[in-house]
Amino acid sequence: MILRLFIIIKLLLTFYRSFFVLSFLITLVCLGLFLEYGPDIFFILLWLKLSATALIFFFIRTYKHREFYYYQNLGLSRTFLWTTTLLFDFFLYLLLLLEASKALTMTHTLHADNIQLTFGSRSILSNIHLQCKTGHITGLLGRNGTGKSCLMRILYGDLPAASRSVRFDGHPVSEPGKHPHLLVFLPQFNFIPKMLPLPRVLDDFQLEFKDLEKKFPEFSKARRSRIRELSGGQIRLVELYIIARSASRFALLDEPFTHLMPLQIEKIKEILLEEKEKKGFLITDHLHREVTSVSDQLYLLADGATHPVNTNEDLERFGYLPPKRN
Repeated sequence: MILRLFIIIKLLLTFYRSFFVLSFLITLVCLGLFLEYGPDIFFILLWLKLSATALIFFFIRTYKHREFYYYQNLGLSRTFLWTTTLLFDFFLYLLLLLEASKALTMTHTLHADNIQLTFGSRSILSNIHLQCKTGHITGLLGRNGTGKSCLMRILYGDLPAASRSVRFDGHPVSEPGKHPHLLVFLPQFNFIPKMLPLPRVLDDFQLEFKDLEKKFPEFSKARRSRIRELSGGQIRLVELYIIARSASRFALLDEPFTHLMPLQIEKIKEILLEEKEKKGFLITDHLHREVTSVSDQLYLLADGATHPVNTNEDLERFGYLPPKRN
């Protein structure tokens, strides 16, 4: 009995091997699309897998029909071969999708602490503790000159500090800016090369022009434009768009709302709220009402230290907002 079962399993594996590679490639394509677009396209992927399986079934049945006599002469019918192997293949497909869905819902954390920065004899940052999670927008407030941009650059890894500790899921990373799958950065200044065509910029970040055009119709006439031909506001919108929608686990945004019109700010906030389902944001801007309106947690940078903020009274206590008059 055990010997017979072993023979059956060996024959099933031999038959399954005849279409495993092609079927598994389809499964990998579905996994890639699932990781890119999320659970919303599950049923589309299901139909894709079923359609591909139907084509495989037709091909094997048509072009390898003579081989079925081999299995039948060993006591395995065509129905048994197909039912067993296709069920196993579909079970493998669902199992891999389940593991991919766990990866999508897993919360990742960016920790920063023990950061010290001095300019000459002046201490800029000395007591920093910051935490940012995927699925959250973290706001960083502070007056001019408190070191918000410096802190962003230290987190990104392009500004040396006397000491620093930046960890992703508990693992230290010395230069996060060299790992764009972990962290991307929107600085205050324009950074896109001026000679590049707009579609090329979007393509480099694996984004579609039509999606940008749908969100910002003012770019409908800029399909053939180079970056230098856009207005300052348009360039800032493009920079915000590619960083916010980039395939990165975290994004640092330094003054994303400044110099934008109110309608543009609202659309940018919509994008941030959409994209935070897939990544974590750390944003700082002088327009504190815009920051607080989208943030899930807030920090105030004052006297070289970060302070968690829960209410406006916390901002008043550290002098960021004037005290309320009775």
